[in-house]
This record gives sequence, structure tokens and C-alpha cells, in this order.
Amino acid sequence: MKIAYSIFVSAYLLLTILVIIFSSGMGRYRFFTNISGSMEPAIDTSSLCIAKEKSSYQAGEIIVFQSGEDIITHRIVLAGDAYRTKGDANLAVDGEPVYEEMIIGKVVGIIPGLGTILAYIKSPLGTKYIILLPAGLIVLFELYRIYKSIVRS
Repeated sequence: MKIAYSIFVSAYLLLTILVIIFSSGMGRYRFFTNISGSMEPAIDTSSLCIAKEKSSYQAGEIIVFQSGEDIITHRIVLAGDAYRTKGDANLAVDGEPVYEEMIIGKVVGIIPGLGTILAYIKSPLGTKYIILLPAGLIVLFELYRIYKSIVRS
């Protein structure tokens, strides 16, 4: 039982560290869930995109940028004073130009399917489960240990 408890605590600590890293980003890297199909087949819906800040961007690169309240992942089709972007699955170039200060970073990594898990963990319900489930299991482990010690004596 001690081994199971140790494994559980270690796994929980590792998961907590990963959630913190994926939620906030690490250094110059940021993590985003792709929520639309505009970049398919290059980036599937629900993929986790890893973006890294750069000093300049080129046509052909996939970037993550903020447009109002939305975080968008599209490919640069024209670079200049402002960038023109387009989703790979879209027929037309985006209507609004993207300026340097809107860009969060270039997509440097994609992990298919992991974005769904990250989005759930970052949701209010997911956050509650991340806290309550391990706490409940720790309480159960402790109650079991107390029960075993009472039975032995």
C-alpha cells in the first residue's frame, strides 16, 4: 500500500507541475489549444500548439496571434509592415492585417489531441477535479492506513 501511495503522490506532483507549465507557459514558450478547423490538415482541432516568441516572422510560418478576445492560429501569407494571414482550410486571406504587437509567437510544436485535456484542466470544473480528486484519494489512503493500524492492534 505504501508503494501505491508513493506512486500516486509522485504522479500527482508530476501532473501538477505539467499543468502549471502548460497553463502559464514557460519562458518564451506558450501553449494554446487549437479550437477550430481553419488550419487543418496541418493542425487538427483540439491539438496543443506550442508557440515561441521571435523578433521577426516570415511568410509561410504558422503564428499564434490575438485578435480582440480571440487567440488565432494561422499561416502568414504576406509579410511586410503588417502581416496577412490565412487558415490553411480557408479559401480567403483574413480580412484584418496582423501587426507585430498582436503576435504571440511562431508555432514550433504541435501535440494532437492534448489540447482537449489542457482546455478541460483550465476550465472551472477541471480545476476543481484537479484539486478535489487527489485530495479525496489522499484522505481515503489515510483512512485506510488508520483502519489497518486499528485492526492490527
